[in-house]
Amino acid sequence: MSPEADILSHHQVPPRTYAAVGLLRARSLRDEELDRPAIMSELFPTKLRCLGIGTWYNLTVAVFGGTAPLVIHWLGDIGHSS
Repeated sequence: MSPEADILSHHQVPPRTYAAVGLLRARSLRDEELDRPAIMSELFPTKLRCLGIGTWYNLTVAVFGGTAPLVIHWLGDIGHSS
């Protein structure tokens, strides 16, 4: 649970406060993600940039994206369908 949600859950708070906190949190996460491509491209020399970024990105997608349907199906089989 995020710190904001923990604080808000212990007090009576109007719904628009939840919306404001959510928007502020989304904006801060967006600001953190904006720098990521620039930082990743500076990690590798120019000749290896495509290989360095593409290999790890594709490997991550294959591992997590490829196994997600398997895990979802398995959870449904053991009774966690909702």
